[in-house]
Amino acid sequence: MALRGRSAAPRRRAVSRACALLLPRVCAALCDPRQPGCDDTCLEKMLDWFRELTAAEPTVRLLRDNPCVAELFTAVLALPEPEPAVLAFSLRLAGIVAAVEDSFQLLQQQELLARLFGEDGPLSSTVWEDASVRSGWVEGVHSMVQHQSALRFICDGGGMDVIFTLQGDPSLFVASAARRLLVHVLTLSVGSEVTVPLNAKDCDWPACAHVIIKHIEDSLQSSSASHIERSLKLLASLFGSCQAPWTKVLWLGIAKQVESFLTEDAIQAQHMLADLLLNMAR
Repeated sequence: MALRGRSAAPRRRAVSRACALLLPRVCAALCDPRQPGCDDTCLEKMLDWFRELTAAEPTVRLLRDNPCVAELFTAVLALPEPEPAVLAFSLRLAGIVAAVEDSFQLLQQQELLARLFGEDGPLSSTVWEDASVRSGWVEGVHSMVQHQSALRFICDGGGMDVIFTLQGDPSLFVASAARRLLVHVLTLSVGSEVTVPLNAKDCDWPACAHVIIKHIEDSLQSSSASHIERSLKLLASLFGSCQAPWTKVLWLGIAKQVESFLTEDAIQAQHMLADLLLNMAR
């Protein structure tokens, strides 16, 4: 088995080098509107290959050795009507690359991240109406937000409002991904090492966490049943995946409001309350 493992590694490196040689041509074809539509399976395999590369070598070196990657982002953004599948691929790839802070900073210097994920990017174009693009944006942000620089970028650049809106997306897949992203952002913002007093009123939440928690509290007190239900789903996801001490503080701040829903007919989806309370009980 050891011999097979040693012989497999050179083969993987050889395949990787061969793929790297083809990469400029592939990137050029992806952003060429004259080319036929892309196969989603091929794009997914390319993303898998990039994930393997970024796990094996410094991502910033990957960008410097393969300038065609940044050129792909620039070319796709320059298209008046980019192919939704290619734009979604670019968003997801940018997120994978920017998950490491050095390469995040490099893409920032090239002013690419703001154009991909900011208000002047796909958010303001007609292609945003395609669910695959919205899904690619959410997945790209989720991959990217692994460090504090990316967290500040999303929180300071208006990204949180986009994620809040996507919780109610017509695509259930996008809505679910947005919910998972909010849980991830909140967890990263608070951090596992942060100690907070067990008093919701006195708790000094980090800036991004404060924005999310304020949104949850406001939604729970809203007259909109859909806003209430979105926050109940978000809380159920949070308490189902995170058992850090700070979640107790969050619960202390919303428990009475949640309790009031048990006797109200305005909340149609009582099963959401059941899911939330079961997760809290665990």
